[in-house]
Amino acid sequence: MESPEYVQTKLKLQTGASGVSVDVVDGERLEYTLLFDDTVGLDWLVSELGKAFAQVSVGMQRWKIEPQKAGSFAVTVRETDRREDLESDQQSLNQWEQ
Repeated sequence: MESPEYVQTKLKLQTGASGVSVDVVDGERLEYTLLFDDTVGLDWLVSELGKAFAQVSVGMQRWKIEPQKAGSFAVTVRETDRREDLESDQQSLNQWEQ
């Protein structure tokens, strides 16, 4: 599984996003938020994201599209696979059950 930095760079280069940020969600999965200042077509964007997803070994999916300030928007994609090196809330649940 590629590093988050590699996936972040691959998404930025493939889509031409003006910026890409990474967030850890629920201590297990990563979400990447791509910022676009230019107007791009949704069909083109879906196609380019599909190409980027095919080039990384981690499962990815489009998650949210949100308007930002005037003329810009953000697209959030997330990993569908749990990364082994991130914390898991399941461990604390197991400790509570014992």
